[in-house]
Amino acid sequence: MEQRSHDMRELRAVSEFEARQQSDGSWKIGGYGSTFNDPYEVHDRFGTFTETILPGTWDRTLSERSHKIQLLASHDGLPYASTKAKNLRLGTDAHGLAWEARLSADSPRGQDLGVGIRDGYIDEMSVGMRVPKSGDSWNEDMTERQISEASLLEISVVARGANPNTEAAMREQELLAEIRELRSAMGMATAAPEEIDANVDGLRAALAARQFRIPITKELAQLLERRK
Repeated sequence: MEQRSHDMRELRAVSEFEARQQSDGSWKIGGYGSTFNDPYEVHDRFGTFTETILPGTWDRTLSERSHKIQLLASHDGLPYASTKAKNLRLGTDAHGLAWEARLSADSPRGQDLGVGIRDGYIDEMSVGMRVPKSGDSWNEDMTERQISEASLLEISVVARGANPNTEAAMREQELLAEIRELRSAMGMATAAPEEIDANVDGLRAALAARQFRIPITKELAQLLERRK
């Protein structure tokens, strides 16, 4: 029976952070990337389950790779801050994974981010993580998951938090573009059948490898059905 996979990138969001402008024009932003003992719902292609991150989840990753964490926007692009540059600090307390970053007054991007957080139109925090096989446990009917260990890949500020247990949020638009191109090719009389078949196989492999969310899965399934 098909099971939920480990060792893939997962995204989780919370709404606990703030920004304060300093006297020198820089911004100090910070909050929590995740909270402990705080159940939340996750939706994936298998259904809905409740997930809880336990105290100690981030201990190993902060010990082994805390010098390699970056603060990003929407899990992509150039970093705003990093632990390597020492303008991003990470730690844990009884509440969860705490972080604090300083954005230079000389950085237009940093200024925009600080204002966006202060004014409330950038209002969620998200972490990219990878959970090893030994890092979680499920109840018998797979409706409750507890995470006890995870590798922190990065933290991101987001306008709308993503909460899948796959990296689908980062690939949604790219995959949809591929589907649109394939649909267009299938409607063209000049399209070579072998080229279409290769594209179908590529999308099928991408779907299997990344476990995209149900709305995209349905659209792709309908498209692939036409090739039978």
